[in-house]
Amino acid sequence: ENVASGTGGGFFLCAGNIVENIIEHNHAGDGGAFHSCHGTGGRNRVHGNTAGFRGGGFHDCNGLIENNLVQMNSAGFGGAFQGCQATIRFNTIVLNTADVSGGGVHDCWEADVTGNIFWQNQNYAVWSSAEEFQPTVVKQNLFYQNWDGVYVHHLYTVYTDVGLINNHVDYWTDNRQGDPIFHNPAGPDKRLESIDDNDYSLQPGSAAVDLVYAVDPRLDILSMQRPSDGDGDLNGTAYHDAGAWEFMGIIVLDPSSDTAWGANNMVQITWSSNLQRSGTAAVSYTHLTLPTRDLV
Repeated sequence: ENVASGTGGGFFLCAGNIVENIIEHNHAGDGGAFHSCHGTGGRNRVHGNTAGFRGGGFHDCNGLIENNLVQMNSAGFGGAFQGCQATIRFNTIVLNTADVSGGGVHDCWEADVTGNIFWQNQNYAVWSSAEEFQPTVVKQNLFYQNWDGVYVHHLYTVYTDVGLINNHVDYWTDNRQGDPIFHNPAGPDKRLESIDDNDYSLQPGSAAVDLVYAVDPRLDILSMQRPSDGDGDLNGTAYHDAGAWEFMGIIVLDPSSDTAWGANNMVQITWSSNLQRSGTAAVSYTHLTLPTRDLV
């Protein structure tokens, strides 16, 4: 809850690595959370920051911004990102608002916007007000339920269909429109505006799974390994999932194996998985519903 009358409510003029922080409820004229930070921002939760003018989350940040939850930030222009000549990749960008334009990304020229999830951002997910403010590439992102539309071109052509943008805007490539199927974005308290219990991890069938053809990063927001072959086809081909959370795949119990039952609610099972792993483990149980992450 820091306040800057000018720029950078949370961080200003940073060149190092800013990782694994909760950055929330800060305010500034420009850059509610970050202003002019040119290092690496990763595995952070950037929530509820505000800017009176530009960039509720990030303004004029030109480094690497990856594996963050960027949620419910607001500004006049660019609720989440404004004026960032950055690599913006594998972020979950949700519920950000702009009073004027660009709830998600606004005028981030020469930016590489790849592998993000844009969900329920207000006043367009991506906005370019002039040709010189266009991103260099917008690739393999997932868009769903963004208010007003997906993209506004510098000639004020409004696009709401992702497939149409892919076909008509040369720097938009292989983006997808579909439901990310978050686990529980409102959390047990049913409040989207709270962050501590909101779960934006992916469920089976998510349109974000195996969307992005990338080499890096190798970890997600929880430091789980990327990529995971999470689409259930067991073909051994693993691609990155869009957003900050990698879906960890589907465990397949081996019906031909002997299952060793023990005392104290322990069961030993043998499994294979589309994570290119297999093995045997002792698992404590109450009901035999085994979370994937307990087995990887």
